[in-house]
Formats: sequence, structure tokens, C-alpha cells
Amino acid sequence: MLEKMISNLSTTLIVNSYECFPVQTKKNENLSHKLIREKYDATDLILISRLISRLIGTEIIGESKFNFEPFGDSGSFLVKAKECLSNSGVTHLKESHISFHTYIEDINTEFLIVRLEYHICSCSDYNVFDSIKAILPNSLKSETIPTPDLITLDYIRRGAKFNSSSNHINFDYHNAKHICEKTDYKLINDTNLTHINGTRQLLCGLNNADVLNKLKNFSYDVSQNDVEFFMSFLQKTYCTYS
Repeated sequence: MLEKMISNLSTTLIVNSYECFPVQTKKNENLSHKLIREKYDATDLILISRLISRLIGTEIIGESKFNFEPFGDSGSFLVKAKECLSNSGVTHLKESHISFHTYIEDINTEFLIVRLEYHICSCSDYNVFDSIKAILPNSLKSETIPTPDLITLDYIRRGAKFNSSSNHINFDYHNAKHICEKTDYKLINDTNLTHINGTRQLLCGLNNADVLNKLKNFSYDVSQNDVEFFMSFLQKTYCTYS
């Protein structure tokens, strides 16, 4: 008699990225609006989502998107694992999802913050952290893809194979550190919450010099003090350890 092997292990990665755009002057405001629409275009984010699906070994079986006015997009993908994890002769569909949302997180007289939020839930055997390869930019000079100043990664692991009382949980998050090291992003903080609810949080960001160079490359007239203010606000507001 064949035994039906069911795995209810799921891994979820929630990626929140925050990017500041100065709006002190009318010129900067117009530039910011143009850059935001180009860098956070829904069509490009759909392409990133499809790449994420390939990186974590899933197959898209349905997708949808919605555009909000004056700004904001949402997209949702229903995916299944490409590989059956059992040789019992029963095909198990591992239903998962990928979703993204963009919106203006905060705005004041000095700057506004665009937030891009990805929820990547996978039941495949692939490392869910591989998905951030599709999200981190290859170049901070890009005017067509997001170049966030701060990124928070919240990792959740659930299922029968997870035991919150164990001190030897392999979160496979070393890939995230390695990927960040190959880009301009640096690990800010690594919070292990396994003793609470089986999660882990990684915080990555650009250093102030990189942010200053990026903004000047986009023709913003900003100072080191401006950047220090931006980054201080981001970390105090969105880094839970602060």
C-alpha cells in the first residue's frame, strides 16, 4: 500500500523596501514623480514576480494586477511547486502565492517614501531567500527599477518539520547575507525570534555615501545632512530594533 506523503511545511518571506525621494523644490517634486512612476511601474514589477517564481521553483497558474490612482499597484500570483516531493505515485500540488503592493508610505515637506512590499509564500524545496536576487538592483543608477534605501526581510517557517523549541533550526538565511554582500546593500541587523514564533528578521540598507551618490546621479540637489536625515528617519521608523 502506498503511503500518501503530505508535507505542510511552508516558508514565507515578506520583503518591504523603502526609497526616499526629495521634494523640497518644484523641480525636485516633478523629478520625483517621474522617477517613481518609472521605477515602480506595475508591468516591471510583474516581470520581477515572474522571475521570483522561477527562482523558488514554482509554476504560475494564475495572476492578476490592479492599478490605483494617483499612485499604487497591487499584483497577485497563485503558484504551485514544479517538483513533486514524493515518489509515492501521488502528485501533490503545493499551492502558494506571490503578491506585491506599492504605495506612498509617508510624505512631508522634505521628502516622500515609496514602499514596495512583497509576500512570497512557497511550499517548494527551494530556498525562498533566492527570491531577493530578483528584487535587489544590480545598479543604484537605474532609473527603471527600484533602488531602495532600506529593506526589511521577515522570514516565517511553518509546518510539521518546524519545532519552535529547537535551537538548531536551519533558516537558510545565509543566502540572503551572501546575496546582499554581492550588492551595495549591507546587513544592518539580524534578529532571531525562533524562541517566540519561529521567525527571523534581517535588515539591509545602503550606507549614507551610496544614498548621496545615487540621489546626485538622479540630479537631486541634496546634501550629506539631507541624507543623514532621510536614513535616520527610515531606521527609527521602520527598523523594529530601534
